[in-house]
Amino acid sequence: MPLYAWKCPQCGHRFEVLAAIDKRDEAVCEKCGAKAVRDYTGTCAFGSKSAGGGNCSGNCGCCSGCHH
Repeated sequence: MPLYAWKCPQCGHRFEVLAAIDKRDEAVCEKCGAKAVRDYTGTCAFGSKSAGGGNCSGNCGCCSGCHH
């Protein structure tokens, strides 16, 4: 399943969700429950942006700590 990046228009929270292609346009914010929109600013190719998730080394250019 592909990993999709989302952003909440209400609270600004960014998160990622693994979703089947037929469910790729359905997500709610993990923090406030509002309907989220796809975030096309870039996703991590090596794992999740969430703390401790995936295999991201922090050098991929997508994580908040990367400056790559």
